[in-house]
Amino acid sequence: MDDDDIFIKKILTWFSRVSCHQDDVTIDGLYNGTVLADFLSTFDIEFFDEKWHDSIVYSDHNNSSSRIASVSSVASKVSDYFLLKLSRHLNGTSKWSVKPESIAMKEDRQELVKLIITVIFLSGTNAMLMGQLNDVFNETELQKIAEKLSILNTDVPTVCEDDRWLILHLIDKHKNEKESIEKEKLILTKQIEDLVEGKQHLEDEINQMHKSYDELSYKCDSYLAMIEQQKKRDNLSLNSEKQISILEKEVEKLQFQNRAFENEIQEKAMRISRLQDESIEIVSNYRELEAELTRAKASQSRLSEIKTESKEEEFLKKRIENYAAECSKLREQLLDMETFKVQSTNLQFINDDLEQRISELVENSHQMLADNSRLKRRLEELERSPMLIATRERYSDSPPSLLETINNNGTTNLYEERLEEIEKENATLKAKLDNIERKRTNMLSVQEETDEQRKTTQEVLQAKLSSYRVMCEDAETKLKKVEEDLAFATARNSEQQIEIERLKGEVAMTTKTLKEKDQALHDYVELHIQTNEALGSTTIGDEAKLKLDFVQMKVKNDKLQQELRAMTNHRDQLIQEQRLIATHWYQTMLERHGDASSRSSQINGGNKNIFEESQQPLSSRPSTSLSTTSAATESTGGFIRQASRRFGIFNKKN
Repeated sequence: MDDDDIFIKKILTWFSRVSCHQDDVTIDGLYNGTVLADFLSTFDIEFFDEKWHDSIVYSDHNNSSSRIASVSSVASKVSDYFLLKLSRHLNGTSKWSVKPESIAMKEDRQELVKLIITVIFLSGTNAMLMGQLNDVFNETELQKIAEKLSILNTDVPTVCEDDRWLILHLIDKHKNEKESIEKEKLILTKQIEDLVEGKQHLEDEINQMHKSYDELSYKCDSYLAMIEQQKKRDNLSLNSEKQISILEKEVEKLQFQNRAFENEIQEKAMRISRLQDESIEIVSNYRELEAELTRAKASQSRLSEIKTESKEEEFLKKRIENYAAECSKLREQLLDMETFKVQSTNLQFINDDLEQRISELVENSHQMLADNSRLKRRLEELERSPMLIATRERYSDSPPSLLETINNNGTTNLYEERLEEIEKENATLKAKLDNIERKRTNMLSVQEETDEQRKTTQEVLQAKLSSYRVMCEDAETKLKKVEEDLAFATARNSEQQIEIERLKGEVAMTTKTLKEKDQALHDYVELHIQTNEALGSTTIGDEAKLKLDFVQMKVKNDKLQQELRAMTNHRDQLIQEQRLIATHWYQTMLERHGDASSRSSQINGGNKNIFEESQQPLSSRPSTSLSTTSAATESTGGFIRQASRRFGIFNKKN
């Protein structure tokens, strides 16, 4: 621990004995000026008045500007006390002039010790304070303090009456200048408030632009999604058209096959009729041949003696053999036809028999259900009969075994057994009935399927064809609507771009105005300082106050400049983001359509100027003077030109 730390700690002990606010005597209170102000007001309440004391003690010590102002006020007041009460010009030497910024912000111990030595010097006229000082410090430390006070007494010059009058005149002049500076400060504060209000207005406009930008981005995304959906629908419509053409070919093929089947059926029917006619003719010929054969046999028996046969007889034999072979074939065909007829009649008989049996089973089931209900009603009547009730009452006092015998062997059990048998038979008949009905349904369904299959196929194909045509019409209507919405969104985006350019101009004008005001303020302060130096004035508390005010205004001005730069950067980021979105959209379109640009132009047909003049390349848009946006424009220009060449829909209308 060095001598300055020991000195500061013991000075705190001395101040705590003298100060009215003993709890507030801390090291931080020394660096922010509150402890010194409290000590000085206790030492001389008339000079260090209560108003000055409260302005320092109750200021905001967490604020750097307030801390610097408090320490500067203490140093200025001590300098005034030296001048007016002790006739010493404390600011006449630079050795004992303190730096409030170093004490308040950097906590410089040497500057603080220098200020405390001046305070001890001015309080040397109070014997009680000096006695308390002797109680706190030892002899060696008091000797060191005395040496420093002697050096201060030697270094600080005295002030004559003329100098005093001149200094008082300068003080009044500086007070007047301070008032004018305060007025100028109020004006500048009002201007700063106006600038802050303008900044807030610009922020509100930027927020509104953000909202509009978000809405437009959302609409663009929705339009892009709709376009993608429409393209998918177009692809589906193309596929559907292909499917329709394939189905039409299949329909034509099926119709051709149907006509072929009909022709074949007609040919077979004609062939059957022809075969029937031929069979009738063959039968008649066969009978004639049999008659001729009998006649030939008779003649042969008469001419048995003749061994040689004529050629005519051989020809007749061959003809008879051929007719016999054909007759055998026709008989086989007739047998097959008769077999088919017999089978069909048998199936018809079986069907009629099944229907009859089904009707009989249904009648039997209805009859059994009626018998069942009748037996139930009879059983209920027997249970409610007065004879059974009287019998039960009569034997209610008898042993339980007798009553159980009556219940088990009575007429009720007979009816219940009969009822159970009837229910079982009814269930069996129902199962048979269901089986027969199911078989009959299957037979009918097989017959109906063959008839309805052809009709169903044609109806389905016609329905698909009509639905595909309706889908194509709906897709064309929706595509037109999407094109109109996209044109509207493009116009809206152009308006937003114009608004952004207007705001750029306003921000540039505001920046220029701020720079001019800052330069004017700087020139004014420099002129004021040069005027004071020309008058030969010395550095006093009011000049330090003026410098402090200038520093504060400089800090506020720098803060406003930073906020303005932040607003400009934020605006540039919005513009950059908008351009990146457009670039990403173009890149997505390029990747998606790439090598299929010719096919997409054929699909779109007359719609290849959907986005005319709305989606221009970014290189053709108005460029800004900012380096960040110009770099983005240069990096994306080549890509947009490539996309414009590859897609016909992005070309600008000539």
